[in-house]
Amino acid sequence: ILNRPRAHKLRALTEAQFDSMRTNDLPNPKTTTVVFHLDTAFKSNKKLAGGSETALAVCGHHDLEPGRLTVMDAHCSIAHRAETFADLIIERYKFWTAKGYTVSGITDEAEMAGKAGLWFQYLSDRFIDAGLEIPTTYTFQRASGEKKEVRIASGIHFVVAGQVKFHNNCEALLNLRDQLCNHPNAFPNDLADCFVDTFSP
Repeated sequence: ILNRPRAHKLRALTEAQFDSMRTNDLPNPKTTTVVFHLDTAFKSNKKLAGGSETALAVCGHHDLEPGRLTVMDAHCSIAHRAETFADLIIERYKFWTAKGYTVSGITDEAEMAGKAGLWFQYLSDRFIDAGLEIPTTYTFQRASGEKKEVRIASGIHFVVAGQVKFHNNCEALLNLRDQLCNHPNAFPNDLADCFVDTFSP
């Protein structure tokens, strides 16, 4: 258990607690703001060599219940590259918008100075090629090492508090369960890392 001064204490999440937050119900499309959260490990050969995964977490924020959300979709793989990950994002975008949801944004980690904006430009081009308009994109400067552990721990706090539901049809639901319930010892933890973007202001 992490317990560091000046940092958010890790509130351990048990598998039983996680499972109590699982649901077969999706939120109402008319009162849900959907955001796609990405972790694009393929942009770094160092991360790929270290076993990091590229991940997608689709979170639906309940407009009528501020602070509450449902993880509607989740995917992760070490095999993704820019082309295949863009394929997945566009396919899931079409899937959720066909169900009546509005995807209001896409988040990802900020790229290094020399590559800043290249991935989102490529993704935007792919959306245009598909006859779609890309949602607003946002970048975060994610932490690494101990700071990353505290960042994920801060997100776990919201799960422990009962503010998050996890839809049972998420493809990578068990991966997310493992990463959150075994934090800070889980590896890889990239799906958990992009999932906690949903709590960023």
